[in-house]
Amino acid sequence: MKSQLKKVHIFVTGYTLLMSTLLHAAELAAPVEDLNKYISSLSSYQAEFTQTIFGQSGQEIDLVSGIVKLQKPGKFYWSYQSPYKQALISDGETLWVHDIDLKQVTINDVDLINDNSPASILSGNVDINSHYTVSDLGIFDDYRWIELLPIDTERDFSAVKLGFHDDQLAGMVLFDNIGQTTVIQFEHINQNLTISPLTFKFELPFGVDVIDMRHIQDSE
Repeated sequence: MKSQLKKVHIFVTGYTLLMSTLLHAAELAAPVEDLNKYISSLSSYQAEFTQTIFGQSGQEIDLVSGIVKLQKPGKFYWSYQSPYKQALISDGETLWVHDIDLKQVTINDVDLINDNSPASILSGNVDINSHYTVSDLGIFDDYRWIELLPIDTERDFSAVKLGFHDDQLAGMVLFDNIGQTTVIQFEHINQNLTISPLTFKFELPFGVDVIDMRHIQDSE
């Protein structure tokens, strides 16, 4: 369960920042203003990704790849396809985590999962300047980088770096509070294309174990 929650936290951070910070690389002179501008202009995002997690000493501890499809407001399909299969799907209200190999589905309320995380940026209701320190880090290895530092030190991550190449967000680096670093690289990117609404609907497969965290949360 800890491993699954770790992936959910990584996804929530990556997903929300991805949807809210797909900026034009040439417009980073005023990053806070550009973040707010892009939130209102972006409607969808699709890409293939590779995600690598490194430990405190720099050793690789996890390497996965998959596809991501995001649709405002708040809908997403984030699928790990290799070396194991896991899908995170939301219609904007409910989050389903389907561990295909384990034949298990965990259900959460998206609002509770996203509480106190960058997820609220996606709605456009957050004053970015009040929640993050945003810096333009310049160009390194043909990527232009900006950095977000959360003002709230109790968040799940200590810093996020966003890398832009050919006018698209092509990379993210997330630093969590236990010393691990997650590197996500995006390829074959498409923005503002129509995505079928069925992508964000989930029906429980026959024979899977279901863990409904909403019932546990309601009883607390």
